[in-house]
Amino acid sequence: MSRQASMQQSMDRHFDRLQDEMDRNKDLQQQLAQAQQKMQQLHLQSQDKLFEKQQEIHQLQQAMDNKQDRIIQMEQQALDRLAIIQNRVQALLNQTYELHEYPIPRLFIVLPKEPGL
Repeated sequence: MSRQASMQQSMDRHFDRLQDEMDRNKDLQQQLAQAQQKMQQLHLQSQDKLFEKQQEIHQLQQAMDNKQDRIIQMEQQALDRLAIIQNRVQALLNQTYELHEYPIPRLFIVLPKEPGL
């Protein structure tokens, strides 16, 4: 019986070790599950932040596009005004040239007719 008793004790020790290993395994699995949940939460948070940043970038790009359009409009207005000024300067130069080139009197005074003539 001592052999059976020693086998029983050996089996009890192995069973206890197996039970301890199973408990540690269960604890590790719970820790792993918690870590995975935490990782998922962090991943979702990072995705949310990324989405917010992408929206912010999109809004900034739209604002930049609007400002570029406004700049283009202002440039076009400046070019149009420059063309008008150049045309007026050219007309003024032409008038000045014609006044000096063709010295025809432009003002005629009509005097009244003398009765005796």
